[in-house]
Amino acid sequence: MINVILVGCCGRMGTAVTAAAKNAGNIKIVAGVDVYDSGDRAYPVYGNIADANENADVIIDFSNPSSLSSVLAYSLKNN
Repeated sequence: MINVILVGCCGRMGTAVTAAAKNAGNIKIVAGVDVYDSGDRAYPVYGNIADANENADVIIDFSNPSSLSSVLAYSLKNN
């Protein structure tokens, strides 16, 4: 199982990735990050990636370029 943190989870691509992961048997989205929480995700959604404490194997980022520095800092901190 590949555990994923999905940054930009409530946008169009985040919604598409969420649907694709639901149909793929080996991918699980353990947390999402988005400034606009739609409240309809099956996983916790944080306004800032620094607040996420789930263990993940990969981060998929479909967010705004302005959030890149926080995503990179989180990635470095959590290997």
